[in-house]
Amino acid sequence: MFRTLYHNQKQNKMEKNIIDKWKEANIHHAVFQFSCGGDSMNETSLTFHNEDGDLISEGVSELESYFNDEVYRQVNFYEASDGHYMGESGNVAIELDDDAFVYSKSSQSEWCERITQTFDCPLTQDEFDLFDKYIANMRYVSWDGRGVDYKTDFILTNEFEAKIQALHEKFYDLAENKVEYEGGGDVNEDGYEYSTTDFDNEDQTPEILMIDGVHHIKVHCTIEVYEYRDDED
Repeated sequence: MFRTLYHNQKQNKMEKNIIDKWKEANIHHAVFQFSCGGDSMNETSLTFHNEDGDLISEGVSELESYFNDEVYRQVNFYEASDGHYMGESGNVAIELDDDAFVYSKSSQSEWCERITQTFDCPLTQDEFDLFDKYIANMRYVSWDGRGVDYKTDFILTNEFEAKIQALHEKFYDLAENKVEYEGGGDVNEDGYEYSTTDFDNEDQTPEILMIDGVHHIKVHCTIEVYEYRDDED
């Protein structure tokens, strides 16, 4: 208990000293700008301003050292990304009210949504024959590019390769132009993906069905959408 009391007295003395320095420099407010994400705090800046908003740079070195540390004890930052929440950026306004510092965070958080929809894509007889005889799966993922799993060994001639690349273009077009998203976010143009099997089940075989006398293959298409939300603490 004695140690806790001593610690509180020491903190109170330090804060009083900072309050005195704040008043001596005629500071009206401070602004701590930040950007965080990718599991870390990125670049930050701390500025001090008078009542007219003009920058104060004299006599603030001790204040900078104090608030660059204290702001993390007073404000919650959510820099840990999880694939859905990506990070946030904004500022913390610091003001002195009745000899107590008030911290107000205003920020915009970034979220990543993945939208997956499945389509029945028509195949020509040539395309159906490729899947029937040679192809086990086709896919495109943004981090790994185009991929093909084959059913059997065969000689990949230029003609075969051209047909496979044409199929890739056909499936990519589905992801790029057919997936519907009604939200207000920004679609990541590098985030289109597709697969002729379920993304979460690599052992699955492509599903081919007959519709109105035409072979169709189910293609799973995904887009990546970034949403931005205003937050205030």
